[in-house]
Amino acid sequence: MNAFVHAESTRGTCAFRDGNLDASGVGFADTQKEQRTSGTVQAQVNGFLEDTLSAPSAQTDPAPHETLRETRDGVATAKPAEPASGMPAPNRLLEKHALPSRNSMSVDHYYRWILTASVLILVLALLALLGVAGTLLYLRWFSEPAILARAVNRGLRRNEFHLEYQPVFYTKTRKCIGLEVVLRWKNVAYGLRGETWYMDKLADRRLAMKIVAFVLSTAGKELDRLADGRTLYVMINLWASYLDNEECLSLIAARARSFTSSRLVFQVRADDLPQQLSSMTRLREDKLRLALSAVRAATSITATALPVGFEFIKVDRDVMGLEESQRLRTLRAIAAAGRELDVVVIADGVEGSAQYDAVGRAGIDLAQGFFLGKAIPVGLLPAFFERLDWWQGKYIPTASAADPA
Repeated sequence: MNAFVHAESTRGTCAFRDGNLDASGVGFADTQKEQRTSGTVQAQVNGFLEDTLSAPSAQTDPAPHETLRETRDGVATAKPAEPASGMPAPNRLLEKHALPSRNSMSVDHYYRWILTASVLILVLALLALLGVAGTLLYLRWFSEPAILARAVNRGLRRNEFHLEYQPVFYTKTRKCIGLEVVLRWKNVAYGLRGETWYMDKLADRRLAMKIVAFVLSTAGKELDRLADGRTLYVMINLWASYLDNEECLSLIAARARSFTSSRLVFQVRADDLPQQLSSMTRLREDKLRLALSAVRAATSITATALPVGFEFIKVDRDVMGLEESQRLRTLRAIAAAGRELDVVVIADGVEGSAQYDAVGRAGIDLAQGFFLGKAIPVGLLPAFFERLDWWQGKYIPTASAADPA
């Protein structure tokens, strides 16, 4: 124990001597200093891993170890120690690195979002397509114009339509100078509402052509049977559904030439005139007579009606329902406008003696209505004219009867 150890043997056999020292002669002290400055924490972690691998699982302390420190880029950060378990630490590290990374998870989330948005857009497109198809189906089969068009088509096939004729009288002698053609329809749902109601709602141009062809052909055949030498004005209503169709205008002009025993007059409502001036000009070029109907005030007769060349102005029947003083003022104003334009005025809707007197006081020469004569079928026209001739011959001298035609 008291013997000295030879310096050379100690220098060659010391267990703490680093065999990898370089030729510069750095000693053990320098090596320890470098380890303390750069890898102290790493040595502790390596020692912890060696202790974990060498210790049996039954003797492992279940309590968590103290917080370790790991060095990243030379900076020591605190990291909680993983609890000891039956699985070796290297396996747990491998399992941790086997989990999907944050980038892969974000990419999967992006694709799921794209798929969801695509499905949502597809569903909305299908719903929009179904909505458009449902709207078209409704307009084609279940809307009011579509139902009316099918009813009109059935009525034409089943001969539900027929014509009646409303006499137009000269007020001073009560002589019949013309007939207004009234379209009748044997239909409970639509026919009882009148021609004005269902013709305003009829939007099918093909059916409009069928109806105007029916009216012109039927009136021509029925009035030709009156072979008593009478020459009458035959007034036929032209609705907006007729005037919007060039083929319909051509048909009207062609059929009008076939009337030989009557003088056709086509009536256009004052409300439709501003939109149908070109159609009126087109009919005037074909030498057709025109009348402006449903006039409710003198202001309805504007300067735009002058180039058309109307031959008649018909007062709307609603004027007859006004209060007595207002009715008289309106009739006088319309009569004055007619005289200024050199157009014959017809008062429509005369249904009582007071209205008939108002027409005479206003200076209107022609009138029609139930008070003078209701609309009748063609089969009753001969008997009607016989009674009318008898009444005129008995109560009105023939020499005093004037014919405005």
